[in-house]
Amino acid sequence: MPLPLDGIRVIDTTTGPVGGIATMVLADFGADVVKVEPPDGDRFRALPGSPLWLRGKRSVTLDLHTRAGLDGLQSLVRTADVLVVGGPPSRAARWGVEPDAATALQPSLVHCSITGWGQVGPFAEAPGYASVVAARAGRMKAFTGQLSRPGPVYAALPVNAHIAAHAAVQGILSALIDRNRTGEPQRVATSLLQSLLPFDLVELLLVQMAQRSGEAPVTNPGVGADMPTLNYHPVRTKDGIWIQCGNLLEHLFLSFLEAIDLYDELLADEDGRFLASPAEWMPEATDVARNMILRRMLEKSAAEWMAIFHANGNVAAEPFGTCADALHHPDLVDNGAIVELMDRTHGPVRMIGAIATLSATPARIEQPAPLVGEHNASVIDGATAPAHALSFSRPGVTGRPLDGFTVLEFATVIAAPLGTSMLADLGARVIRVEPIEGDPFRHLLPLGVMGVKTTAGKESICLNLKRPEGQAIARQLIEKADVLVHNYRPGVPERL
Repeated sequence: MPLPLDGIRVIDTTTGPVGGIATMVLADFGADVVKVEPPDGDRFRALPGSPLWLRGKRSVTLDLHTRAGLDGLQSLVRTADVLVVGGPPSRAARWGVEPDAATALQPSLVHCSITGWGQVGPFAEAPGYASVVAARAGRMKAFTGQLSRPGPVYAALPVNAHIAAHAAVQGILSALIDRNRTGEPQRVATSLLQSLLPFDLVELLLVQMAQRSGEAPVTNPGVGADMPTLNYHPVRTKDGIWIQCGNLLEHLFLSFLEAIDLYDELLADEDGRFLASPAEWMPEATDVARNMILRRMLEKSAAEWMAIFHANGNVAAEPFGTCADALHHPDLVDNGAIVELMDRTHGPVRMIGAIATLSATPARIEQPAPLVGEHNASVIDGATAPAHALSFSRPGVTGRPLDGFTVLEFATVIAAPLGTSMLADLGARVIRVEPIEGDPFRHLLPLGVMGVKTTAGKESICLNLKRPEGQAIARQLIEKADVLVHNYRPGVPERL
């Protein structure tokens, strides 16, 4: 069965997991990824995760400190559809594969660069370590107040590294679409600094609003508080296991209170402190409810509570676990998101599979990480072959890469709406179908600031999809769309 990226050759000159994950995704879906390594191999191969992001690739070693090595790289670029380079901008220039030079070698090339700090600016040439970039950008400071001490809090998860990898994938795929339509070379650039922005939903906006008005920045009440909000509270169970709650919407939080048998007890409060919507509870009432929740959760084990939550069906909660635990998570296993490859260095390695399931052209993950330089002979000997021929549907026409595509969105809160906002950034027409009262996420903070990024660049129509008239309008929109995105729970699309 053909894969979406069959016939696409990617030359990956990056080191480490950021570029490695990006090109791994491309390899999973059929691209021929050639990893260019120094003679002693990528220095990040020692990381435990390297069997994951090296899988599905071919390895070639070139000494890029020598003329012969640079000539070899440029020969590979002539055969490529995509070139991925990492590190400061001067590195690509030193190797003779900066965008202008690389497209002179291959006129229909997609050139992708992943840097630490961006292409220009005072830090462009500084080492781009994920945590250093996050600290300088203020991510650590944003967590002030999460611990019982002043000052910033270290954020262990390198979110910008993950997002930079997937931003590169998104940019490369969009650029390939546009290149295949226009024949024009494409340039994609992302950075660890830029990749922090998707995680900032309101803080930078509030700062900008304050700067424009000349007032002190407004504090986001959901960030930097001494205690978590009730609907996102971690709770400890009888057997010492912690459960993370994520009942962001009011009806989910009320379902949680019902599941732990507290709802009626709160309503019976003699002072009537809990009769209003939870969002309107006074701070004293919130603290009382918090203590009642924490005490109640200590009455049963994590397994007992999770069985109750699953039976309820309207509670968002999940026990804390290790990364190794995640590789055995029943939802990941049952959905085919875990694979095992026989690594020639480590033996059988269990790892995350493809990032998406495509019904007609599913990913193929069969080839483990290559040995250093394993494919020198087969790749370098064929490096004089030209890239495959292309035919262009609208040659010379330029614009944003997803111009002409229509995306219809039936989604709420963050994940899916933020994803389609990114498609809007790339030129797609995105139409949000919201309930009559609008996406509940719009109303979580005053002035609708929580919905600014998840609605950016879109059109919105409000429909009652429970009525035939609303469904009829939705079907008319669907007839003209290229893509439909939803984040409904199973069963809801079928009912609609």
